[in-house]
Amino acid sequence: MTRTTILAALIGLLTLALSACGQDVEIGPQKMTLQAAEPSVANDGSWVQIAVKATDGQGNPGTGEVVMNATRGSFRGFKASGTVTLENGQGSIEWRCDRTLDELCIGDQVVNALWRGLAAYASVEVVDAGSN
Repeated sequence: MTRTTILAALIGLLTLALSACGQDVEIGPQKMTLQAAEPSVANDGSWVQIAVKATDGQGNPGTGEVVMNATRGSFRGFKASGTVTLENGQGSIEWRCDRTLDELCIGDQVVNALWRGLAAYASVEVVDAGSN
């Protein structure tokens, strides 16, 4: 056999092997939702639970950590940002906006989440204590 024949045979075998191993797997988009347990919270330091749900591109429960942040307020155990560890694709964290610490803790506030390049947000109306 000549070198050309051997090379052609190897290329043919390699092509056959690669095509036999390759499978087209349809992967849908990852999904993440973020939702506050209550639509509003008092600005007196009261906490509101923020729930996160995530699924991977194949519809399986999301895994890993979700990074949470907010322009105002703080997360329980953290400050302006925190993390949620997903268990069965779900997790939660508590957030508050205390006007004694930040005078701009009033009105609509946004809590953001980032997981595997996917972003989501929840809006919480922060109201004066006593009007909640």
